[in-house]
Amino acid sequence: GDTTGEVNDVVDDVCDGGTAGAGADLMYSFTTPDVRDVTITLTTTAHDGAIRLLGNTCDLASEIPEPGQADGCSDGTAGAGTETLVFNALPAGTYYVVVDGTTAADEGAFTLDIAAAVTTCGDGTVDATEGCDDMNTMAGDGCDAMCAVEPGYTCTGDPSVCVLSCGNGVIDAGEECDDGNLFDGDRCSMSCALEFTLAETEANDSVATANAVMNTEIVKGAIDVVGDFDIYELTLAADSWVALELYSFIDANPNNNPSDGTLDGIVDCMSASPDVDVRIFDTTGDVTNNSTALVSDDLDGSGYCGYVGPNNDPATYLAAGTYYIKVNEFGDNQTFPLYILDIQTFAPLGAGMTCDPNFDLCDPSLNLGCDAAGMTCVVPPVDRANYEQFTASDQDITNTQITYIAGNGTYGAYATPATAYPDAPGSGTTTTTLSLTDDDGNEEYVFGGGFTFPFFGTAYGSVFVNGNGNLTFGAGDTDFSESVSDHFDQPRISAFFDDLSPQNGIVTVDEFADHVTITYDSVPGFNASDDNDFQIQLFADGTIVVTYLTMSQTDGLIGVSAGDALLNPPPETDFSSLAPVAPVMGNLVINEFLPDPTPTADGNCDGVVSSTEDEFIELVNVSGAPLDLTGVTISDAVSVRHTFTGTVLPAGMPIVIYGAGTPSCAGVYAEIASTGSLGLNNGGDTITLSTGDTETYAASPDGASLTRDPDLTGMFIDHTMATGSVGTESPGFRVDGSPF
Repeated sequence: GDTTGEVNDVVDDVCDGGTAGAGADLMYSFTTPDVRDVTITLTTTAHDGAIRLLGNTCDLASEIPEPGQADGCSDGTAGAGTETLVFNALPAGTYYVVVDGTTAADEGAFTLDIAAAVTTCGDGTVDATEGCDDMNTMAGDGCDAMCAVEPGYTCTGDPSVCVLSCGNGVIDAGEECDDGNLFDGDRCSMSCALEFTLAETEANDSVATANAVMNTEIVKGAIDVVGDFDIYELTLAADSWVALELYSFIDANPNNNPSDGTLDGIVDCMSASPDVDVRIFDTTGDVTNNSTALVSDDLDGSGYCGYVGPNNDPATYLAAGTYYIKVNEFGDNQTFPLYILDIQTFAPLGAGMTCDPNFDLCDPSLNLGCDAAGMTCVVPPVDRANYEQFTASDQDITNTQITYIAGNGTYGAYATPATAYPDAPGSGTTTTTLSLTDDDGNEEYVFGGGFTFPFFGTAYGSVFVNGNGNLTFGAGDTDFSESVSDHFDQPRISAFFDDLSPQNGIVTVDEFADHVTITYDSVPGFNASDDNDFQIQLFADGTIVVTYLTMSQTDGLIGVSAGDALLNPPPETDFSSLAPVAPVMGNLVINEFLPDPTPTADGNCDGVVSSTEDEFIELVNVSGAPLDLTGVTISDAVSVRHTFTGTVLPAGMPIVIYGAGTPSCAGVYAEIASTGSLGLNNGGDTITLSTGDTETYAASPDGASLTRDPDLTGMFIDHTMATGSVGTESPGFRVDGSPF
């Protein structure tokens, strides 16, 4: 026949993975009286032809798929040549063959041959046109009615024996994934192929050639040339949380390669090299310079794959605009045959909205985070967060000492210069050299002599010294990736949380009368020959002093954590800016005082009830900087009652000065009057700070303090009458018992 000048009655449609059928076409019908093996062959000599089998005339919806194929069309030969469709055990009936051209320009002479032989499907022998033959023509047993292997099965032998392969939860040969089911739409298809919505198009290694992606997209790509990287363009119409997760396979084991990502327990990544990274750049960044990325990660995803998102990266809350996503192999020296880039975006949640069960999507622009129960978006207790994460360009703690002061239910901090360790390693009453032979290992050290260390309200009798520069309480930690989420997932002191090699340095523990000292000396980074020297002192009152000398590693994380697992932590602390300053009038406030303690209460928690020792004055640093209180005095109407010596009060923290005794109230930063008494008169007195604050009271209530209502700014009234008050006094805390 010849299609020249004919009409295009059947429009182009999917064919052999592409589209075909835009040319002029002719239609032929044939009828089989019984089940037949049908072979349809089209031969062209001067144009690119295509053939398609339909069950109804001109009705694409009735197209009959070729066994084992997605469609009933053949256009696999480029240009002129032969196209073939093979149907095993085609049921009796009338069928329609469309002879078509691939494009609108394809028309001309052709030869069409239709052969309908008595079927051999079901005879138990796998012929050349059959994928299997199990001696029947029933579907649902692995070998269908046309002797094609059904999805999820593997068939072998004559006659074929078919066993379920896809859906068994194990990735067998020929499968990209196997999640233990035969459903589509769960990132692993019913044929055990990784699902995706967009295939990477090369070349895409620049902003100009970036592949555009939607706000929710699953991209299938590869790093198939050493040194290659892929760029994707993401445009946000509104401020959004962005989560990017890389993976390369899925099986039915939710414990394989756990991830910080939103798909933890679902997806997996290669458990060894190559290692694949993901980064986000804004329009001012340079995708060829990784240090200009807004956020990046290579290990927080499953195994050796990357993840950035709301679980551990506050920087992934992005303003409306255009951004560029970069995927590359970690060392740019290997290929990566297959990756899936899973892109998700989320609108921020407002105050009072229910938190997502997997991660914190509360609106950070409103300073919101999930509450302690992880249920509702609230303004979080940011005072329990204290950390700074360094990148390759901003590590600035060499020759610095950071002191963390326990009080107010949290820790405040200040920084001073340092040129030597406070405690020489080996100078303790006992010295232990730890055997951290594994660079990611840890060792529990049990304190001797009855020493305990109070940390966020819990007294610990031991500490886990982790190889990667941090201490944890209750359990050790082998994590070498210093993410913010890892910092907050346990009670932790991140002295210098980084991937270190302690087996190539010396880690010692020294015990003293009132503190324990852990020293990391000459400890290099992983696969490095550099030098990192730092020391942590743990004092019995909860004070922590971390001293940094030579620090060669340029990235890392420092700070303390209560282990609250904050999913959306507050902004970082710039520790280098916390140099103490002298107080001036107005930045040190008298907030509460107790002239007449309750006769039966032990106000300073030292086990002794005393009407003079339990008197107190509470001061609060309302400035934005640590205050060096050295030389500051507190006087009553008669004389100076207390002079501070060497005391530093971190920003926002209270300090309580008791008359005398041994103050031991949990969570209270305290000291006693240097003269041995505050001398506050029950019938009235004057309290004066040398910085200028003076408060005069006429008489004090019996057994209750005088406190500002509201805290810090209000007039002094009886504590029991203050708005929201709890109890008769609240030294070291707000009137309602909450931290400042």
